Amino acid sequence: MKIDERVHEDDGTYNVDVETGNGILLAQSGVPAGPEGSVVKSGQYSYTAPDGTPIVVKFVADENGYQAHSDVLPVAPAFPHPIPDFVLEQIAKAAREDEARARGDFDSSEEYGYAPPSSSYRAPQ
Repeated sequence: MKIDERVHEDDGTYNVDVETGNGILLAQSGVPAGPEGSVVKSGQYSYTAPDGTPIVVKFVADENGYQAHSDVLPVAPAFPHPIPDFVLEQIAKAAREDEARARGDFDSSEEYGYAPPSSSYRAPQ
């Protein structure tokens, strides 16, 4: 079965419904309601993955960009997520160094085991 229905109005409103022979479905509509007359689109598409999993993706495209929603899309971890101790230690160390630099008493030889280059350094002859 194959369906391809498209309706385009003079004001920019449209609807598209498509079904391909292999079972892919697309339903999308658009309305000129965005900033500066841009078209806000919404809809969904669906298909069957090679492993037999049914895939359904709903979407909106507006002034905030394309936003897809589906159970099969990856989701970022909840924030605030735990920050590892070694990262917190590095952040604290950087803050201490910034404070020492602001006071003018930061000495890299204490922290890193070497002194900064001398202003009297000359290239070898």
